[in-house]
Amino acid sequence: METKILIIEQDSSVIKLIQRELELNNIICITNVVQSMKEFVLALNQFKPDLIISNYSLSFFDGITAFEIKEKLAPQIPFIFVSKIIGQEDVVEWINKDFIFFNSSNNNTFFEKSISKSYKEKQSFEVIDNLSEQKKADDAFKMSESFSTGILDSLASHIAVINAKGTILKVNKSWNTFAQNNGGYPQEKYGEGANYFEACNIQNIGTEEFAFKALKGIKNVLNGIVNEFYLEYPCHSPQKDMWFNMRVSRFESSENMALIEHHDISERKIAEIELSGTTKALQKSLNDNNKILNFSVDLICSYDEKGLFVNVNKASEIILGYKPEELIGKKYMDLIFHDDIEITIDAVNNVQNGVQLTMFENRYIHKNGNIVYLLWSAAWDDVYKISYGIAKDITDKKKLEKAFEIERQRFDDLYLQAPSCMGILKGPNHVYELANNLYLKLIDKKDIIGKTVKEVLPELEAQGIFEFLDTVYKTGETFSANEMLIKFDYHGDGKLHDTYLNFIYQAHRGIDGTIDGILFFANDVTEQVLSRKKIEDSLLRYNSLIEQASDAICFMDESMKIIEANHYACDKLGYSKKEILQLSIEDFFLEEDLKVSPLRTDALKRGKTIRDERRVKRKDGILLDVELSAKKLKDGNTLLFVRDISEHKKAQNTLKENEKKYRYLFDHNPMAMWVIDLVTLKFLDVNKMAVLQYGYSREEFLSMNVLDIRPDHDKDNFIKSLNSSEINATSFNRGVWNHQKKDGTIIPVEIIAHEIIYEGIPARFILSNDITDRKKAELNLERRNKELIKTNSELDRFVYSVSHDLRSPLTSILGLLSFIEDESEEEDTLEHAKMIRNSINRLDEFIKNILNYSRNNRTGLEVEKISIQETVYGILDSLQSVSEAKGINYEIDIKELYPFYTDRLRLNTILENLISNAIKYHKREECDKYIRITGCSDKENLNIIIADNGIGIAPEYHQKIFEMFFRISGNKDGSGIGLYIVKDTIEILQGSIELKSEKGQGTTFIIKLKNLKP
Repeated sequence: METKILIIEQDSSVIKLIQRELELNNIICITNVVQSMKEFVLALNQFKPDLIISNYSLSFFDGITAFEIKEKLAPQIPFIFVSKIIGQEDVVEWINKDFIFFNSSNNNTFFEKSISKSYKEKQSFEVIDNLSEQKKADDAFKMSESFSTGILDSLASHIAVINAKGTILKVNKSWNTFAQNNGGYPQEKYGEGANYFEACNIQNIGTEEFAFKALKGIKNVLNGIVNEFYLEYPCHSPQKDMWFNMRVSRFESSENMALIEHHDISERKIAEIELSGTTKALQKSLNDNNKILNFSVDLICSYDEKGLFVNVNKASEIILGYKPEELIGKKYMDLIFHDDIEITIDAVNNVQNGVQLTMFENRYIHKNGNIVYLLWSAAWDDVYKISYGIAKDITDKKKLEKAFEIERQRFDDLYLQAPSCMGILKGPNHVYELANNLYLKLIDKKDIIGKTVKEVLPELEAQGIFEFLDTVYKTGETFSANEMLIKFDYHGDGKLHDTYLNFIYQAHRGIDGTIDGILFFANDVTEQVLSRKKIEDSLLRYNSLIEQASDAICFMDESMKIIEANHYACDKLGYSKKEILQLSIEDFFLEEDLKVSPLRTDALKRGKTIRDERRVKRKDGILLDVELSAKKLKDGNTLLFVRDISEHKKAQNTLKENEKKYRYLFDHNPMAMWVIDLVTLKFLDVNKMAVLQYGYSREEFLSMNVLDIRPDHDKDNFIKSLNSSEINATSFNRGVWNHQKKDGTIIPVEIIAHEIIYEGIPARFILSNDITDRKKAELNLERRNKELIKTNSELDRFVYSVSHDLRSPLTSILGLLSFIEDESEEEDTLEHAKMIRNSINRLDEFIKNILNYSRNNRTGLEVEKISIQETVYGILDSLQSVSEAKGINYEIDIKELYPFYTDRLRLNTILENLISNAIKYHKREECDKYIRITGCSDKENLNIIIADNGIGIAPEYHQKIFEMFFRISGNKDGSGIGLYIVKDTIEILQGSIELKSEKGQGTTFIIKLKNLKP
């Protein structure tokens, strides 16, 4: 049976390599290649592979995501990673998750074993009944000696395992190779069986300080004080400067052991040293007025403590797809690829703690959804609490690096497509041996291989470039230059073109160590340099004007002649820039204004800031009201800010006009009005109606206080109300008091008061309304209400008396009828007795309804807790003696979710009327007669539905049946008052009733009553 193998890979050469290895190992299989997440999920469902082989990282889809999808959809399928660039930490982490790694940098032996192992496991897959047995088989394989050795030897880091005494138990191939290639690390001191503690004591890992830290950290891990220990240390030799990162982790086994890793980080450290100067220059540039180099091809930005972008240059649109204005104020964390959020947070914390960040890589999400790789340098400004950063888009570089790792045999192609100009010069005459396309584009030449630099670029001789080349070739010392001006004759016509370059000349040595040529690397930074210079020149002169652009701004020399003005000043005054620079500041002022109020130039010379309001004259003669602010600067010039306040002046004039209108309204208001001092209670102002109504003249009022218009018996109460701490501010807004006129007449008045500021002091504005007539009407109304209450009481007694007097004879008649019905056997007599009984029952029901109606409208609510279910069953029991109740099926479903409170008597009246009607108006001939009562009580309401399949009610009567004494013709006899009382009672209980019915199809009443819980 053929094995189905699914391959996740985008590079054709790697696909061929995997297929060749499968063929060489005689593995009979069918392969299927996928390159995207969509294809992978489809293949899992349709192709149903027995084995998956995946690259660790792809351009648009990574192996980790593939593994996580596989775990969800098909966890039983074996999974193999093929990668050259994965770190040992990732290997250890993902081996614990039960899948196999193959490092394509080493020989293919371990890959063959991995394929064979997975293949054999597949062959025996049918015999393994469940996943736990398969797991045991995999664990047994991973614990084998060959598997452990293969894993360790596939890693580039130097790895050793030691026990609690420091004895080296196991080392990997990289450990031995490093010891052999460096004479200071003999096998007997650093190989298996040696004591690593003694090696640390003889200081072979750097200085005494690093040796002590290493020894202490290892022992802390072995003793269980910490789980892991990290140390970054230098390890220089006469031939080469090197740096390593040591990682010590606890080894999980029965014996106390530790795993030691030494990872070579020399390239990173050298890069950090080379870039440190650039980062410092960036820090200074960005701190100077937050200048953004919008013409830079790199992303330059700043962000605050909250992680919000403060400034972003235009490169953001090219690199991330966002315009600067889209990013400013947005959190940078929202753009970071989710897997990089944690390392980014750590890096930001380090920067804010004073650590200068260089060569930090993370991934951002482009506006179109693609992943962008960025290389960051960043620094923190503790004064302004802002971080400044430069990010280079290294997405293409990352792609090139990955391709280079997979197919290093294509070095020449990558070299020619590198993002920097580079090449090799051979011999003392500097003959071009190699040059990439970018360099050819830079110098605008094509066929240069085999020619000397002097032949190709003779214009460089006068610029001293050849002396630099000769010095590097003779001494071996590297020469580098940043933003150096080089002039190229691109067209051979003698016209030189300025180009700024960052370049390096580095000696190239042969196998014997002698210098045989020069390596050169160059970047064209002309665009960046010219952009920066242009921005610096512009910002230096106009920065102050730009920051204050909302006002007219002018610079004047010592003679008060205008030497600079912003566009707002020109537009506001109606002059062109050229015209305004020909004028003096005095040309804008009127001569009569200057005579009254000359310019205070002496105060300006003494360094004082002058603020003033004046009129200025535009070019078209229009006068503007302005506010001036002038200050003499250190260079002798004067900075002048001019703000147009014409609208403000108009508003002030409008306010004065409004004050006149308000004064007119005050004086001519038909209500008495006055203003009093809050402290002295003296009258500050009164209107004409107050003078007319109270009889005092205006002058008399202004000499009095509010106590003077109050009766003697009210003055103490008024003073107490002013001093009472229990009275809040709103108590003064409205009230009824007694006032006394000049002639001694006492009048009741309603006071409305508001606190105001009157001519700069706290005051109270008061309106006084004479309510003498209203008081008379209120007394008359109170008298009539008492009479009405007495009448209603007498009516209640009358109704009770009448109903009692009427019902007593009816009860006696019903008793006599019972004797007649028991003793007589004559059909006519019994029929007549029945008719009499029906008439008496109708009359009794009518009397009871009249009583209910009277009681419903004249008695208050007696709210108590009520069981709805018990009430319904009690009413049904009381109605079973009615002849029409025979043969009716009752369906009761009451859910009392919350205790219900209401008036018991009124609730009984509602339910008894509706249920008795449902019984009374049922169809006689029907055999499946029913009455369905459902309900539910909650915290707010009781909702109850009473439905039947009786004779129904035609829609045209739905509203009329609730009217008093309305009866549908042809129906059974009734008083016509029952449903009227039901609706009236429901409204008193704060509820509603709804009717749904068709003639001949039954009737449904929907009642909603408010829960009156106290």
